[in-house]
Amino acid sequence: MNCPNCGVPLMGGMYVCPKCKYDTREKDGGEYFKNYKDIKKQEEEKKLQALRAQEEEDIRMGKLDAIRDRLRREMFMTTCPSLEGYRIVKQCGIVFGEVAFKTGFFKSLSATIDNVVDIFSFGDKELSGTARLLKNARDYALMKLKDEAINREANAIVGVDSESTVGGDILHITITGTAVVVEKQ
Repeated sequence: MNCPNCGVPLMGGMYVCPKCKYDTREKDGGEYFKNYKDIKKQEEEKKLQALRAQEEEDIRMGKLDAIRDRLRREMFMTTCPSLEGYRIVKQCGIVFGEVAFKTGFFKSLSATIDNVVDIFSFGDKELSGTARLLKNARDYALMKLKDEAINREANAIVGVDSESTVGGDILHITITGTAVVVEKQ
């Protein structure tokens, strides 16, 4: 049997067309699936309205940290100069996430002990103590980068690049990018 709407073959007892979502079982001739895009758009609008209502409630209740956390999670980031499927509406400038940690004696000792254990274990392994310190510093630098972009009212960062330096007791990480406002094409 073929889909009466678009002609795609329906195999193995399929009732819903994989291409146009026409349901052959519907008494209304699959009107729901003919209007599938409109219905999905309405559902997305409802979700967006609910998010805006939650944001307004958070502002009213003084929950600015919750808003900042949500904006950090939703921030687009890429090493490319653009985002596929989006167009850049406004450039907000270069942003930096820069951290310099003095690891201190106890953190260095902990990392060194982990590294010595890794060295004496069998097989090739990364130095987990140093890797953990680098990961924590990088996460903090990314958070600072996103915060600077949020302060410039951007919703994406393009052209992200990072540089790390470990020397003695100092851990230095710089992450840069261009803060932009993007919208779906």
